[in-house]
Amino acid sequence: GALHAIVQPSPGKGGAAGAGDGGPLLKAALIDSRPLLAAALFVEFDADGSGEVSRDEFVAHVWMLLRASEEQRQRFAFAKLDVNRSGALERSDLVASMRRQLSIARTLSPLLVQLQLRRHTLTAAEQRQLGETAVAAAHETIDAMHSQVEPTVDELLASMQTGADGAVTLDAWREACERNPDLATSLDGGLLLEQTAAAAAAHDAGNPIP
Repeated sequence: GALHAIVQPSPGKGGAAGAGDGGPLLKAALIDSRPLLAAALFVEFDADGSGEVSRDEFVAHVWMLLRASEEQRQRFAFAKLDVNRSGALERSDLVASMRRQLSIARTLSPLLVQLQLRRHTLTAAEQRQLGETAVAAAHETIDAMHSQVEPTVDELLASMQTGADGAVTLDAWREACERNPDLATSLDGGLLLEQTAAAAAAHDAGNPIP
């Protein structure tokens, strides 16, 4: 994905990143938006929410991004989503995960706005005014999405095989991930990293960011 291409660009002719494979573009985007990517990586790597990234957390996530097989990624996501360590994904686990994603998006929105504003020639006063307006609008949208979390989780659970207690086992989770390859990344934070990297690339290419 986009994040993987930033960390480890695909080689072009002669083993170097080629102009057609996105390597230089994404490298430049990484330099341009280093604070944004650093923030996204930090909040994702800080799995226990302690405010610090331990050595084990760092190694586990980097290995997962660059080396893990698809099955290992699915198991890793399952373990992260299993907040109460019950061995199954319960409704409360998925609700907590989605609310965490919204919290992360809210935290990163000022940096995303700054990235967008860099595309324009503005005075400091204009940047401040437009930035405050855009961040407020983003926060309002994100806050409104909280009301949709539980219905979304219920719809998600209805699409997966659950036990009598309504929880999702590891086998059922892996089966659901096979049907929907984006499921694991969208729930465990990986999708946020992909979107952040894509936003950085769009900025560097001069394309508008949605």
